[in-house]
Amino acid sequence: MSAVLYTRVPTSPGRLQIFVGDFNATEPRPVRFTLDGAPAQPIALRALASVRGERHGVAPGARTPRAFVGTYELRNLTPGRRYRIGVQLAGESPRALEHRVLPTRVPSDAEGGFDVLLSSCFHRAENDAGALTRAVRQLVASVRPKRGGGRGPDMSLLMGDQVYLDLPTLQDFPDRLAWLAAKFEDDYRQNWESALADVLGAAPFACVPDDHEYWNNAPHASPINGNTQSAQGRRTWMEAATLSYQAFAQPCAAAADGSACDATDHPVIIDVHPLSFFLADARTKRNPERAFAFTPECRARLHGWIDGLERNGRVGVFVCGQSLLRAAADEGRGTLLDWELANYRDYRDVLAELGRARQRLLLLTGDVHWGRVTTAVNRFSGEPRLQEVVVSPLSLATSVGLDQTKLAWSWISGLGGPKNQWPRHSDAERPPDELRLGATTLRCQVASRADGRPALITGNQLGLLSFDWTRARLRATVTYFPGHPTITAPVRVPLFELPMP
Repeated sequence: MSAVLYTRVPTSPGRLQIFVGDFNATEPRPVRFTLDGAPAQPIALRALASVRGERHGVAPGARTPRAFVGTYELRNLTPGRRYRIGVQLAGESPRALEHRVLPTRVPSDAEGGFDVLLSSCFHRAENDAGALTRAVRQLVASVRPKRGGGRGPDMSLLMGDQVYLDLPTLQDFPDRLAWLAAKFEDDYRQNWESALADVLGAAPFACVPDDHEYWNNAPHASPINGNTQSAQGRRTWMEAATLSYQAFAQPCAAAADGSACDATDHPVIIDVHPLSFFLADARTKRNPERAFAFTPECRARLHGWIDGLERNGRVGVFVCGQSLLRAAADEGRGTLLDWELANYRDYRDVLAELGRARQRLLLLTGDVHWGRVTTAVNRFSGEPRLQEVVVSPLSLATSVGLDQTKLAWSWISGLGGPKNQWPRHSDAERPPDELRLGATTLRCQVASRADGRPALITGNQLGLLSFDWTRARLRATVTYFPGHPTITAPVRVPLFELPMP
């Protein structure tokens, strides 16, 4: 089996991160790198190593075929330049990747702008591979040619539920750490090896988790997952799931000594002036008593990030796995399905921090299995303060019982009218009427598409968030690309145009 290679988003400028997956090996193989044809010595943030160890069912010295994963970082590169990275595992022919280093500033329209692929919620068993491949190709072809040649997104943000570890719903999993660790490793392997390959290979990627990186409504007990009914069962599942999340998906940053991998749930900040992205993990250490979804450390870093936006005149882009523009779930829905961020006691604190930003904010998220763009304006002045872009799902997961009912109704209603092209997908919800952002009350409204219709998007979808900084104006749009066998027309939604000297 050949190595699986992708690039990941680095946390410092002038760098490229390379993900290496050796998915059917019995021991770590030496790996060699070249950069534009010359030998290169990247920093091993995570040297190629087995995902599982002795505690998770692999005895020392075992020759068990399994996944080996590593992340390496090339440094002191030229921002905005495209490089060719060669990777060779012992016993294999060399493989090559070509990707562009993130620019330090948003380019003008004539230079190709700055483009971010957005996705969330991917269930492999329900994926239409042909439709997804076509959507990715259509998205890439829509990107403006970049300065220096080539085209394609500059980075990708995968905003939760990249795997569904708790599916199939009706399967009863053994409550054993080694079994769960092997099962979850295989779920990631299949997605990273083939099912998600088009998305992961489109641009350097960064992931944030949501509940299905663990289980539905994690860390709370879920009535549809028997393993989560006991505290010990939840601890066992969490350990096994975290093992693979850290290896495959968790952002990997240089530790304080500049070498070893510091793969943590800390927020990741990515600056491309005048933009600053804040990627928050609001799931991994979510409090079971609902005291907080964002850890105290995350909120402290959020405070510093907002200070930096004001100090440096930047536009903030806040990314997490759930929407900040959904009302709290009632006790029944929260217990049976999922608690919203508004159900946690730190929700108002997070909104208050975001409310300190005087410049426009963008919120990016997934989770809900529909797409939507919301604009929130000051209730008194009418000034736009923030916009939220929801992109979900990439491939809809089956809801046992509910989907069968929807399909039956779609068949019946289609006897006398047009066929529903998305019979299992829910229509997008409208946002709450108001949002309290610190001391300011905002009025929420659905944004308009380029054709004037409401930006409420049904069906499997990819998003492309596009910026350019032209003649002292920062412009932003988002375009939705459907993942459907026959529907191919993208939906473009203008976001903003701001004076930005």
